[in-house]
Amino acid sequence: MFPAWTNMGCLRYTQRHAKILRPDQHRYIRRFQAAHHWLEPHPDDDEETRWLFQGLPASCGKFRLGDSETIDAHEIFSHIVSWKKRISLRNMYEVYPRKGETWAVFKNWDIGWYRNPESHKAYEFELVEILTDYCCGVGVHVGFLGKIEGFSSIFSRKNSQGMDWGVVLVKERLRFSHRVPSFQMTSNEGLHGIKSFFELDPASL
Repeated sequence: MFPAWTNMGCLRYTQRHAKILRPDQHRYIRRFQAAHHWLEPHPDDDEETRWLFQGLPASCGKFRLGDSETIDAHEIFSHIVSWKKRISLRNMYEVYPRKGETWAVFKNWDIGWYRNPESHKAYEFELVEILTDYCCGVGVHVGFLGKIEGFSSIFSRKNSQGMDWGVVLVKERLRFSHRVPSFQMTSNEGLHGIKSFFELDPASL
């Protein structure tokens, strides 16, 4: 399962691949092609339904199997996404942040954005480290990240309003914008005195 870049330059839609068609395997194919299904967000309540109806993004939660399509633009794919299939529901998948991942969350997010969606299309983000796996009764604990001075894509834990961690509740899960691929690094000598930090994918920032 992969998220893909939309024509608006955002990572939004998660995909489930059915088949990769390669020129060296099919005599009538002259370039890379991928047959896949789009995954469509499946809301849990009326407010999530209104949010999605206004075209606002959803990158975690429940998704159902959508339309199939064949594309030949491999560069739109970003990275592999962790997911779980709902055994009790056919063609239903769950995507939630997992411990150790890094994600972007909407700054000053509010579910009420759907009431005036045009005022909330210029998104601002905060970056967080996922400290716990998602729990359906609680949500997920996150640690706030800040850029290390002198580097464009290296981040470490920081304080936000006096704390370096917080909780994204279940009802706030649409606050998650997209996963940011990263590598966690450590240094015995430290970087600016910091011994643990993340190098984030610049294309996802």
